[in-house]
Amino acid sequence: MIESISGASESVTKHDGEDSEGGSVLGGAGVTGFGQQLMNEGLSLGKIAGLVNETIAFADEHAGDELVDEVFNSVPGLPQFV
Repeated sequence: MIESISGASESVTKHDGEDSEGGSVLGGAGVTGFGQQLMNEGLSLGKIAGLVNETIAFADEHAGDELVDEVFNSVPGLPQFV
């Protein structure tokens, strides 16, 4: 799916799944940890859900909904944000 989005592969390679301090971009606790990081930055659950929905819509457009659904459903905790 990442390869279907222009520039995404390069971004993943560049950051290697890490944030600027060398920690996991998901905060070590998967999607829940990432959600907590976003809430600590001031985003509400509603805004996070909107971000997830927009990201999924973008990915659907570029990678196809079957692949996106497969990836979405394989990530524990992600459906709670939608």
